[in-house]
This record gives sequence, C-alpha cells and structure tokens, in this order.
Amino acid sequence: MSQICHANSPATLANGNSPIVQDFNTCPDLFLNINAVIFTPTILVDPQNQDRYKKICQRRDINNRNYEFATLYDTLNKIPVFSAYRVRTKTSTNRNENWYIEPQDNSFQGTEKLGRDGATMGIHQALKEDYKNSGYDKGHLFPVSHADTQETADATFTLTNVVPQDRCLNEVWWKDLEGKIIDYLDNYLNSTISNTVNVKVPGNSKIRKISNTVNVPGYLWTAFCYYDLITKQWVSKAHYAPNDRSQIVIELSVTDLETRLSGSNRDGYNQNFSIFQGNCKSDINNPIYHHD
Repeated sequence: MSQICHANSPATLANGNSPIVQDFNTCPDLFLNINAVIFTPTILVDPQNQDRYKKICQRRDINNRNYEFATLYDTLNKIPVFSAYRVRTKTSTNRNENWYIEPQDNSFQGTEKLGRDGATMGIHQALKEDYKNSGYDKGHLFPVSHADTQETADATFTLTNVVPQDRCLNEVWWKDLEGKIIDYLDNYLNSTISNTVNVKVPGNSKIRKISNTVNVPGYLWTAFCYYDLITKQWVSKAHYAPNDRSQIVIELSVTDLETRLSGSNRDGYNQNFSIFQGNCKSDINNPIYHHD
C-alpha cells in the first residue's frame, strides 16, 4: 500500500519562556535519575566556540512552574542536538500549530522576552520562514504524541525542539515508531516501571541546508531507558533512521548506537558520546519496531 505524505499546516510565531541555563540541574527531573544522581547525555563542546551549544529547560509562558523537557541546542547549525523528557502516561492531546521561539537564544543576554520583529531574531536559531517551501517538515524531537497533558503538548511547538525532517519519514515511518514506543512504555508504566526517560537526537550531517542557514540532519535517532520492577534493572532500547525516504528504521542496542555516534565519520560527533552513561542494559531480544 502506498503512503501519502501531507504538507505542514500554517503556523504563527510567538515568544516562549524557556531559560537558557548553565547546567541541567535546573530541570533534573527530565533526565535519568538513579539514587538521586542525574545522568544526562554527553554535552557537546566546540573548542572554537564555547557559546555554540546552549542548554534550555523548556516550558511555555502559561506554565511558569514546571519544565516540560530539556534541550541541548546547536546555535551554529540552528537545530537541537537532543531533547530529553520523561514519559508518564499515554493520553490524547491536540496539535497546536502556534510555533514559538526562545528569546534568550537570539541574544544570549538572559533576556526573557524579545519582540517578534527584534533585530537579533533568527541569528542563532531557526525561524518558521526557514522551513517555508523547503520541502522538509518541522520534525519534533519531543513528539506531541508522547505528551501527557495539553500544556506539555503545546510546549513542544518551539522551533528549538524541531529539525528539518523528510516529510515521509516524519509522517509515516518515524510516526509509526513513536507510536510503538509510547505503546511499549505505556504497558510498563501501568505495571512495572518506576522511572522513565526518553531522549531523541538528530545526527550531525552537514550535507544540505535549508535557507542557507539551517542544518538538515543526515539521520535521526531515539533512545529510552526505563526501570523494570520485575528484573530490578534499568533497560534501554534505541532506534536509528536515515533522514530520507528509504523507509529504513533500525532497532539497535544503545551501546552500538553510542559507538556510531562517537565516530569521526558523517554519522558521528567526533567525540565520545554517551546517552545514559552506561547505566541502562540494552534489550535487543524483544524488538518493538524495525522497518527496512
């Protein structure tokens, strides 16, 4: 059966209220937490530009108390490196196509607000105009389908949470994967899970750019870790997909994924990269989604 890929809906642009932080201790509940110790994915460092990667604890104006997810943002490529979040319960939410930017990401001066026509807008992050007529979807790292409240779902519509994603991959194969992941975790959340974290990260490809400024990842990957009360172990799964219409989505171990990410080839970050810092056992015996 053929798959039909649809265009994005029109979007508006407004300001968010997500602070750039010195470290992710500002929003520790969004990461793997074992015995009160927080484990984040590797924070990338650019020796030539110490301000390149920004840590953001994400939230919307209407929710000033709770952070919904965390993002490491690459201001040079104008895409997120990863968004980390907790999966809580499976629920139904609506898509709100009002897209947000993060004012602090434009000025780096700690300003909470910036006018939508501010002179510095778009220097350090993508704008919706960059995606117009590009042929790419705004692919969520923290997907709407994994949000457990409408406020959380709305918070995912920030341009610091999306990358240029092949339209068919976004609307068919990656969407299928996101559904399989939430179904899998929902079973454990209702019975054997006490703590869950999910991290989704784009690749580091520099082959193509939209609007001459925004990097188009060559691939995307996702990994999650949960605590199994039956085996008394932290367990992880990971998936990988080229950012194209090849229809390839591969399930692999977190260890194998980290080896790929730590390489110096086009798939790697050219530095050692760890997702859960060795705390989650890879489960490759019970695959949940694989398509090639």
